[in-house]
Amino acid sequence: MNCGIDHIIWACTDLEAGIETFEAMSGVRAEVGGKHPDLGTHNALMHLGNRCYLEIVAPDPNQGGGPWSRTLKSMSEASLLHWVIARPNLGDYTSGLSGLIGGDNEVTEISRQHPKLGLLEWQLLMLPKHEYGCLVPFLIDWHDTTHPTELLEPVCTLSRIRITTPQLADIMKISAWLGLNAEFTEGEEAKLECVIETPKGQLTLSTPHPLPAGVTFR
Repeated sequence: MNCGIDHIIWACTDLEAGIETFEAMSGVRAEVGGKHPDLGTHNALMHLGNRCYLEIVAPDPNQGGGPWSRTLKSMSEASLLHWVIARPNLGDYTSGLSGLIGGDNEVTEISRQHPKLGLLEWQLLMLPKHEYGCLVPFLIDWHDTTHPTELLEPVCTLSRIRITTPQLADIMKISAWLGLNAEFTEGEEAKLECVIETPKGQLTLSTPHPLPAGVTFR
């Protein structure tokens, strides 16, 4: 599957421990990616096929804190946090998404240093203020920068994304507008699941309960 899915975010409180935990589950060791300046985090990456990757993200103890770092430090256990879709011209989506989900949605400029690729610069449309949490992905546009998957070997594959929600009609309307490829189920407990095919077999990553509110860098 793909339909423009750029990456999924698996968050933990310690990056090296998260890399080791994921390697034990999948049989593949994620490659250290780099640091997020001013956010207080660093990451490791694993190719999931079709220009899609898994991002393991954790607070960076050498940065002295940051808005995203504070959020991750409060987690009780490593878990799926969010998913991200790639779309061009993010400004074209702001008013439409504000009409569908509400909130003051703005395009944000982000950058980080990659140990092999150098400076990576991209744009995000975060969608921080709405009631659906991480069931609705945020949007990314890499422009002309090198995509992180170009230096990764595609060992694993993202096979499907499942969304369970008590607000099924709303989520399906938003998903159709964004052109998402996911499985939808109505249920009392909202949940996002990503199914990955690995050398150790099928692995399902799930969000904790209560559902994460989403990601904000402010």
